Amino acid sequence: MSSLNAFTLGGEMEAPIGDSPWGSYIGCFRDKYGIEWIIEFDPNNVG
Repeated sequence: MSSLNAFTLGGEMEAPIGDSPWGSYIGCFRDKYGIEWIIEFDPNNVG
């Protein structure tokens, strides 16, 4: 089970992880408490 799947248990995916216009990857979900989370990963900015 991926980390994102673990976060969304009891919640819902708002926007699946995908490419953003600025070159990173971004996704959005709402957890079981109604809190919206935005996850962003920039492979060019690691470390």
